[in-house]
Amino acid sequence: MRQRIKLQMLTRRSGSIESAPPLIMPTAEFVVSVKYCQIRKEQFHDRTPYTIMFGPDKCGEDYKLHFIFRHKNPLNKDLEEKHAKRADVDLKKFYTDKKTHLYTLVLNPDNSYEMFIDQSSVSRGNLLYDMVPPVNPPKEIDDPNDSKPDDWDERAKIPDPEAVKPDDW
Repeated sequence: MRQRIKLQMLTRRSGSIESAPPLIMPTAEFVVSVKYCQIRKEQFHDRTPYTIMFGPDKCGEDYKLHFIFRHKNPLNKDLEEKHAKRADVDLKKFYTDKKTHLYTLVLNPDNSYEMFIDQSSVSRGNLLYDMVPPVNPPKEIDDPNDSKPDDWDERAKIPDPEAVKPDDW
């Protein structure tokens, strides 16, 4: 990615959060980002393929701001979903106040991302290391089945009974 990418949308809940879906009013930048989409509203459903999913979501008492992207694993060619870590703030007030809110996702050329609600940062990270699961896994992965042998000696220094000092020591 050579340029900064910014996705924005305005949402407003018109009734009870349990009964009313959000009214989504895309901003100009969001429309520019998705204007080439060939899917009609009637064809759009939960299994529609996507590359980036971004926006607010509520399930029960769990309030989320999703940022998910699909990444093709270069080794096995599988498409994997990479989820951003949860927002650093309590999101409940944005879902229950019935006000219009501006949601923004910024993707930077250095592989960093930042999510904003009403121009206040709520989450940030690195696309390669801070997604779950990470695009680039850690260099070392803990082996849960790894164990020390039964005769493992825990002492920091172990005396060698056969060691002798050199004559000129």
